[in-house]
Amino acid sequence: MADITLFCLIQGNANALPQAFSLSINRNEDIGQLKKAIKAKKISDFKFFDANRLRIWKVQICADNDKELSELTLHNNEQLLAKMKVNSYFTDKPLDNHIHIVVKPLELIHISLKLVLEAGLLREGGSVEYLGRYRIYRAMLHERYLCTEEPKNQRYDLSGSPR
Repeated sequence: MADITLFCLIQGNANALPQAFSLSINRNEDIGQLKKAIKAKKISDFKFFDANRLRIWKVQICADNDKELSELTLHNNEQLLAKMKVNSYFTDKPLDNHIHIVVKPLELIHISLKLVLEAGLLREGGSVEYLGRYRIYRAMLHERYLCTEEPKNQRYDLSGSPR
């Protein structure tokens, strides 16, 4: 059983091209297994999602073509289906120096920290974790201020304005 090496890219990452990653998988595996392999390889990006919720597309984009990557539009009808086998999409050897798979991250529902406070879900001394663009942050309620671990270590009063 032959393995195939695919180069994958997560759409929307800043400086996405340097963050492209390779992944080897058996050609006879289904796309659901490919999704699990992608999640395992990039667990920090997808730890809040089940692998079956990832949306992936087959592409053939030269790895040197920043413009094509930045202007890439993914259409639902080109999305890889979990029930299909990898070899049904990749019958030939993938081209060298090309991106073969684009992963579109799931959109998170944004809940403002102010709403968390107003709903009484966070009490004095309590903390909450929230997902920023590139990592998970922690905020703690201290003397009516929401203290965050953001780069500027900001404090927000209950009205949400920075202090």
